[in-house]
Amino acid sequence: MTTRGKVLVIDDELGIREGCKRALTSQGFTVDVAQDGLDGLAKIKANGYDVILLDIMMPGIGGIELLSLIREHDPEAVCIIITGYGTVQVAVNAIKRGAYDFLTKPFTVDDLLLAVSHGLEHRRLLLEEQRLKALEAETQQLAYEKRKLEEVEKAKATFIRLVTHELQAPIAAIQGYLQLILDGYVEPEKQREVLEKASARAQEQMALIADLLTLSKLRDARQREQATEVRLDELLRQVLEPFQAQAVEKGVLLRANIEGEIPAVRGIAGEFKSLFANLISNAIKYTPAGGSVAVSLRTDDGKVIGCVSDTGIGIPPEARDRLFSEFFRADNAKAMALRGTGLGLVIVKQAVENAGGQIWVESELNRGTTFTFTIPTMAVAEERPEPVSIEPKKGGRMSLRIIEKSALPAFVAGIMREYEVVGPQTKEILPNGKSQFVFGPLTNPHQLRLDYDTTVLPPKKYLLPQEEVLFTFDTGSLAATPRFDTQPRVLFGVHTCDIHALALLDAVFATGQRDEHYLKRRASTLIVGIECLAPCDEHSFCKSMGTLTADKGFDLHLIDLGQRYAVEVGTAAGEALLARHAAARMADESDIELLNRVLSEKWPRFPYRLDFDGSELPNLMALSYKDPLWEELGQRCLSCAACNLVCPTCYCFNVVDQVTLDRKNGERIRKWDSCQLDEFARVATGENFRHKRSQRQRHRFFRKGKYIPEMHGELGCVGCGRCARACLVDITPVGVWNKLYQAHAS
Repeated sequence: MTTRGKVLVIDDELGIREGCKRALTSQGFTVDVAQDGLDGLAKIKANGYDVILLDIMMPGIGGIELLSLIREHDPEAVCIIITGYGTVQVAVNAIKRGAYDFLTKPFTVDDLLLAVSHGLEHRRLLLEEQRLKALEAETQQLAYEKRKLEEVEKAKATFIRLVTHELQAPIAAIQGYLQLILDGYVEPEKQREVLEKASARAQEQMALIADLLTLSKLRDARQREQATEVRLDELLRQVLEPFQAQAVEKGVLLRANIEGEIPAVRGIAGEFKSLFANLISNAIKYTPAGGSVAVSLRTDDGKVIGCVSDTGIGIPPEARDRLFSEFFRADNAKAMALRGTGLGLVIVKQAVENAGGQIWVESELNRGTTFTFTIPTMAVAEERPEPVSIEPKKGGRMSLRIIEKSALPAFVAGIMREYEVVGPQTKEILPNGKSQFVFGPLTNPHQLRLDYDTTVLPPKKYLLPQEEVLFTFDTGSLAATPRFDTQPRVLFGVHTCDIHALALLDAVFATGQRDEHYLKRRASTLIVGIECLAPCDEHSFCKSMGTLTADKGFDLHLIDLGQRYAVEVGTAAGEALLARHAAARMADESDIELLNRVLSEKWPRFPYRLDFDGSELPNLMALSYKDPLWEELGQRCLSCAACNLVCPTCYCFNVVDQVTLDRKNGERIRKWDSCQLDEFARVATGENFRHKRSQRQRHRFFRKGKYIPEMHGELGCVGCGRCARACLVDITPVGVWNKLYQAHAS
């Protein structure tokens, strides 16, 4: 006989237990009984039930308390409260705690059967809904993974195209030289010269193939050797020896400085040799005769710090962001007519990262370049607990820690003793009952609202203030004194869209004319992100813009798992912050399973709001320059500039000088500005290059969808929706771009 369902009756009255069991068993139900809460909870954990009949008043664990424990174990459990204390307040309290229905003693068999039957149907619907959600989540995840795979395939195709080009060029040259000889165009006495040229190109080909093989080995864990204890000082002495002769031959002074005893590091000796060889070789190659190259090693704070400095040609500012890209060579390096594969620095960066380190470059054109890298010492690496490596639905490998929610205020309080902590907090309650949130300095950890939807202004205002003094000056001596903000600061609770926005600003202000005011403030700022698990409101479209998750750009990143947070460690500074102030533990299998479920359930909640892939925006904008939509937007626009002022990626500003009344001193100040204001594009002659509102609207959308992607490789809009909320005439990015797509999709 097929059972209608499994029921558990928990009641301290024998008559109620046995009466319910007889009535339900006769109707085809499988029924177990428990005389108190502890017995009932043990049976629930051991067996699982479709419906639980639960008495309110019992010795030991009371019904209300037990209800919470049951729901924690099985969120879809259907609990029906049985009580002789049938007040409305008891019913309301039980329903709030997750009870499905309410029976008051004494009750009839019909009342009991009706409540249990309805409860069973409710559970069936809950489980079906859960199954459909899981299926939808899986479908969404498959779509997401398909898109990511397509991106990987696109990158792979681009790399193969570049490799093919780089391999074809020397072969074509060699073939050309040999064909000249075979066709009799080269006189016998000149053939050796041509063959030497062919041999040189063949050597270039071999060098390129060797570098490609090295890079492939560095990137594929299956090909790499086993990591061992390595002494970098001994390795450096071995690598330096053959380069001494090369430096003497060119007239370059090569010197090394190893400060004190250098602790061992964990890694692969061959990879470290490639690291030193490429950096030293490049330094000698691009340093003119009479110059110098200095190599140093030292230890600080558990890291081995290596530097390779030269007095060579330097690296143009516009080339630094692409320096570690495959086959990239700066124009001034190409102009020296020195051959290179364009893979040396890619190999260097991969070798450093494989060892758990970091590398960066400082350079001044025609003055020299310094590459600095750090590698954690072996002692530090062994002290650090092995991180749990997982492949969550979010994508990417993560080093995970766990913080209980109850421990978060103490964590924040600890950070506040060391940093200014800025986070989302309630500004006011609006007439519609919703809270309005802003980023502001915390005076106590309980102000922090990680459940916020969005903030009026983005957190960028703490890296690029609305108004700041750049420097003060003396009008008599013309002396200027820069004013830098180096306040140690933590931006706590930054949404993923804003993390992408700050990463874009980092690229903007570090490219070309570097903005030291922004960069010094950024260097003093740590970012603690918070994963968005539901859309902020109907205006957000982060999923369409690819900013729904963030794999980098933060020091720590929190993901809400209910009673605790998963914490992704993004940088060494974030890990140190966690170690100093948080009672965090390593994630275990149950944490990872819960994290995967939370992240997989998140995706279906976010719709794709653009009718096309956001990566196609540059192409769409190129087709839309003369679209009549711009005139329509110009007629609606109020030129209030609200869209720019709330945008996390807008960075336009105006600079003014303010002089004291005695005209002896002054300040140079910069303030946020907007391309939507009439005077923005007005020049000294009075000409206004965008005097029409339609032109200004077009410029705004072209900046976000075409100009910034072409300059920095990232879309200039992160889909936060702030501009749509702020606009009084309903000009929204989603509306504009979908209309343009409908007009130009064909």
